[in-house]
Amino acid sequence: MAQAGKAAPFAARDHVKAFTLLKKHRHRLVQTGLIPLLVLGAVAFVHLSRPSPPIEVSLDSLILALAVVHVDLSKGGLLSRLVYSVTPSYNLRNFVTVSAAFAWTAAFIALLPSASEGPLMFLFAAPITLAAARGGVRLSLPAAFVVAALVSMASLNGTPEGTAQGVAVAGVLLFVGLVVGVIVGRLRRAALDLSALYETGKAISSSLKLEETLPLVLNIVMLDLRADASLLVLLDEETGRARVEAQRGLPEELTGRPVPDEDFIVDYVVRLSRSVCIGQRYAEPVIGVVPEFGSVLAVPLVLGGEPVGALVAGSYREHAFSRESIRFMEALASQAATAIENGRLFGQAHQWAIRDGLTGLYNYRYFAERVADEISRSHRYGGSVAVIMIDVDLFKRINDTWGHMEGDEALRQIAELLEYETRETDIVARYGGEEFAIILPQTPVEAAFVVADKLREVVAAHDFHTTETRDVIRMTISCGVAGYPQSAETTDELLRIADVALYEAKSSRNVVRKAPPLAAADSLSARRGIS
Repeated sequence: MAQAGKAAPFAARDHVKAFTLLKKHRHRLVQTGLIPLLVLGAVAFVHLSRPSPPIEVSLDSLILALAVVHVDLSKGGLLSRLVYSVTPSYNLRNFVTVSAAFAWTAAFIALLPSASEGPLMFLFAAPITLAAARGGVRLSLPAAFVVAALVSMASLNGTPEGTAQGVAVAGVLLFVGLVVGVIVGRLRRAALDLSALYETGKAISSSLKLEETLPLVLNIVMLDLRADASLLVLLDEETGRARVEAQRGLPEELTGRPVPDEDFIVDYVVRLSRSVCIGQRYAEPVIGVVPEFGSVLAVPLVLGGEPVGALVAGSYREHAFSRESIRFMEALASQAATAIENGRLFGQAHQWAIRDGLTGLYNYRYFAERVADEISRSHRYGGSVAVIMIDVDLFKRINDTWGHMEGDEALRQIAELLEYETRETDIVARYGGEEFAIILPQTPVEAAFVVADKLREVVAAHDFHTTETRDVIRMTISCGVAGYPQSAETTDELLRIADVALYEAKSSRNVVRKAPPLAAADSLSARRGIS
C-alpha cells in the first residue's frame, strides 16, 4: 500500500508533464497533422461515394498530388525552389498552388462529369477554400468563377434536371467563394496585425532606446499598410511645437523639420486626439511637410491622457487605406506611445547618470570613459586628442566671503561660460570640487593651449554676480594642458600628465601650463613625486 501511495504522485506528475508538453506543442501538432487528416477525409469521402474503381484510384491520386503540391510550396521543397528560381515571389507560389487546384478540378470533372449531381459535388469547394487560404477574396472569387464555369459546362450535356442542378451548384460555388474569401481574408489580416503588434511589443520590451524602437514601428506601418512612407510627429516637451521626430520612405532632411500649428495633422489629430483616414488630395495638403500624399492615415499618440504626437501613414495613391486599418494603427500608436515614454524615462535616467547635479556638465565618470574612447579612436585612425584641466583660483575665499550657496552659483556660472566658449564637439565636465576638465577631440596640444589661454582670459574678464546682493565676484582659473600622443600614450598617463601641468599652473595662478613632450613629462612627474 505504501508503494502504491508513493507511485500515485509520480503518475499524476507524469500526466501533468505529458499534458504540459502537449499544450506547448499543440500548434505544431495541428500543423503537422492537418494535411494528412484532410487527405484521409477526402479519400474516405470519395470511397463512400462508390465511384468505379478506376475513377476512385484517379481521384485519390489527384487528392494526394494536390496535397503534395501544397505542402511542398508551403515548406520550401523542390517545387518551391523551382518556382523561386523563376522569380523570388511569394505570390507566384500562391498562384502555382491555386493553378494545381484548378487542374485537379478539371481532371475531377473530366473523370466524373456527373459529380455535380451527387455528394462528390462538395469536393468542388476544395480549390476555392485553398485559393482563399492562399490569397483571400482576390484569389477565391476567380477560383469560384472558374470552377463554376467548369461545372456548368460539364452539366450542359446531361438531362435538363442535371443542367439545372449544375447551374445551381455553380451559383452556390460563387457564393462560397465570396463568403470564404472575405472571411479568410479578414482572418489573415487580423493575424498579420496581431503578429505586427506582437513584434512591436517584443521590440519595445527588449530596448529602451527610441532610435531603435521608433524605426521598427515605422517599418511595420509601411509593411502592414503597404504605405509609401510613415512619419512620427511629436510635440516638443519644452516649446510645445510639433516636429517630425522620425520617418521612413522620405528624404532624410525631413527628420527634425517643424510642423506648423495650423497643419491639419497638428490641429486636428494631435490637439483634438482624433484619428483620420483621408483618401484623396485637397487644395490644402493634409500634412504640409509632404503635400504630395494622395492618402493619409493618422492616429494620435496619447500619454497619460495628454496628446504628445501622431503616427502617420502616407501613400501617393488615392484611396490607398481603409477605415478598417484605423484600429490597427491605434493599437500600434498605443505601443509607440509606450515606447516613447519608456525612451524618455530611460533618457532622463541616462542623463542623471552621466551629468553633474550642480552644474549640468558631464561628470567625472563620463569624462574618463570619453577620454578612453577618444584615445582609442585616435590610435586606430590617427590624429590627436587634448585634455585641459582647470582649477578655480582661491575658490575657498568665495565660500568664506559669500557662503557656500553663492559658491555653488559661481561654479554654475563658470560651467555655463566654459560650455559657451568651447565647440559643440568638445566635452566639458566637472572633474570634482572646483575643478573642471575639457576633452578636445582631434586637437593637438599647441591648439589646445591656445583654447585654454582664451578661456583663462574670458573668465578673468567676466563679471560673476551673487544671486541675492548682485555683488560682483572676480575669479581666475589655472589650466594644465596635455595631449595624446605628444604627452602620453594611455588614458591614465594623459590624465596624470595634465594634472601635473595643472599643479605647475596653480603655483602661479591665472596661467596656463602645457605638458612637455613624452620623455620630459615622465621626468617631471618623477620630480613631483606623482605616480
